[in-house]
Amino acid sequence: MQLGITDLPRLQHLTFTYPVELSSFSMPRLSHVEWWSWLGPLPWFLSKLTHIEFHLSGKFDELEDLVTALHSMKNLQDLYLKIKRCQLTFGDDVSLRSVHAVKPRSVHIDRLVVSIVGETYHYSVLLFDALTYLLPSKLELSTTSTGTYLFNSKNEFFPYGSTIKLHVPKVFDVMRTLVDILRSCDIVKTVDFDQAMGQFHHRRLENDDWERLRSLDHLRFMNCDEFTESEVEALVTVKYHNSAVIHGRFENAILD
Repeated sequence: MQLGITDLPRLQHLTFTYPVELSSFSMPRLSHVEWWSWLGPLPWFLSKLTHIEFHLSGKFDELEDLVTALHSMKNLQDLYLKIKRCQLTFGDDVSLRSVHAVKPRSVHIDRLVVSIVGETYHYSVLLFDALTYLLPSKLELSTTSTGTYLFNSKNEFFPYGSTIKLHVPKVFDVMRTLVDILRSCDIVKTVDFDQAMGQFHHRRLENDDWERLRSLDHLRFMNCDEFTESEVEALVTVKYHNSAVIHGRFENAILD
């Protein structure tokens, strides 16, 4: 596709869904791009971007190219990835050469958002491998599945950041996941669960886990319909000695 206007001095936000030849464009203020599919050759302006959104679906074999693109974004501060029923077609034992090129948790960004829709297990595992190099201040992860969808190919718990928000609208052991967060993420200060069917099993926590839990600044439960007020009150009064660390927000069944 050819466009007649190539000088765009005020353009900051660009959205496109199919390849456009941009090599002759002047976009000095461009900082935010939305990508609705993979568009082949990497554009020249990637290193300028501070915000980028990828919306990927279907059979997608360019994960290595995606990693290369992310590594070239030296000014990236906000990354949004939506993965909808992505499938790999080159085998389940594939590994990404570029994953090990950057030290884990070595590149700081403000926010990382990952949304996984549908059955994308093998793809999401490799995606988590690819994103391990990032050190986000805030991580938001939503998925329609549970269990191994929170782990990478080495069975390492993926969510990491000073603020972690999880949204899983299925039956989900919230306290088990909280333990995984506390044991694997030494910088976390805020944990936010938005779990429509979250379950509360506090007996899973050991003494060391309770000590880690006390180090949190904020722990928030939203839409956790399977929780009872007595369970949360016990957590506060017995383990926190009436501290106001935990804010239970029951917007559906418990208080209605």
